[in-house]
Amino acid sequence: MGKKARICLFCMLFLCGCVRYEVKQNSDPIHEYGESAADIGKGEHYHYYIHSIHCEIEAINDKSEQLVKQLKKDFIKEAKQAENAELTIDWKSYLKEERYISILYQVETRFDDTSKTTYHAIHYDLKQSDFFDLEDVFGESGFAKIAQLSREQLRNRYPEQSDSLAFSIGSETLPQNFACFVLKKDQLKLYFDQDMLYPFAVQVCLGYEMIDETMEKETVQTIVPYDDVLNEPLRLIDPDKPMVAITFDDGPLPRYTGAILDVLQEEQACATFFILGSRANLAPELLQRMILEGSEIGNHTYSHKQLTTLSRSAIEEEITRSQAALQAITGKAPKLLRPPYGSHNDVVDACMSENDLLYAGWSVDTQDWKLRDAQQITSRVLKEVRDGDIILMHDMYPSTVEALKAILSQLKEEGYQFVTVSELLQYREVPLPHG
Repeated sequence: MGKKARICLFCMLFLCGCVRYEVKQNSDPIHEYGESAADIGKGEHYHYYIHSIHCEIEAINDKSEQLVKQLKKDFIKEAKQAENAELTIDWKSYLKEERYISILYQVETRFDDTSKTTYHAIHYDLKQSDFFDLEDVFGESGFAKIAQLSREQLRNRYPEQSDSLAFSIGSETLPQNFACFVLKKDQLKLYFDQDMLYPFAVQVCLGYEMIDETMEKETVQTIVPYDDVLNEPLRLIDPDKPMVAITFDDGPLPRYTGAILDVLQEEQACATFFILGSRANLAPELLQRMILEGSEIGNHTYSHKQLTTLSRSAIEEEITRSQAALQAITGKAPKLLRPPYGSHNDVVDACMSENDLLYAGWSVDTQDWKLRDAQQITSRVLKEVRDGDIILMHDMYPSTVEALKAILSQLKEEGYQFVTVSELLQYREVPLPHG
């Protein structure tokens, strides 16, 4: 091989190893990078609700998939020993200096009456196209300083509990002890799981100026609330004609929620979207679009926990926190609540009543989360649907988008009107199924 050929080959290999990604930063300050992928399911004694990150960097997707797969596998194995178990996984992402991506997974497990929250983090350096730890960013001396500052902060906060062997071992200056962290725009945040240092989980926040004066403190993004939505479209409803309310749970997921809104607009139909408060800021513009195009927004709690397993104060927090998040974006407080899994009892009902919320169940379950097949979903709906039905779907899957097109088209031919749940309650006596 000639000299020029060898130089060209070297350059090609070098360039192939230096892939640069055009990073699109999201407007949501806790999901600054990536999109969400969803997985929900249930077994005889358990159910799980998982959101994970999806992005254009396959190395991140692979690592995330491996982590979530293992967490789910471990949960299902342990769930076999419980009468009632629940797994909830959600994520946040942060982008620092348009270079460092930090992804934090919050994992909540419940086996009967025992609950636990753990954290897992993934870190990726866009410049180096590789994963990183604290030493890679701050150097050996900077990492030692982080460990020292963390110990000092925790000792000041918990003086008695810090005099233990667990604290001594868990806070030692070792990479594995400080592996769960995120680089936010204005600070470094570290997470220590329950029983690692104390019988409870703790977090430490350190300003960059405390560690490295050369690291710039960036401005933190904020969500600017939309103005109140005025002049909403009016819909003429004929009470003598059949009508159904199509509903979507667990969004928004921009990729699929947007596509569903496109289908609804094309078919001049509407729906009711039961939104998770924790995901509202992921696509605030879609929530406003729902209102502007005649759909309705309902409360699906803040973080999709089974309300019947929580204390009254925890139920209240799940409801009110979500109400506040949704109202901050749309200027409107939802009037409907659909508890996750439709699960409610006297305590949940009392909390709903105190917050002027009506329970919204469903009468046709498409099982789109399980079938993942547009034709089967469509057939199921068309076989079961009757006047006054509330149809349950999820704006989380491409098969749901395809099925919606066929369902709307066929039902329109059969003379059905598409209304929101609140409108349906005005014209039909709707029972409270699946509770």
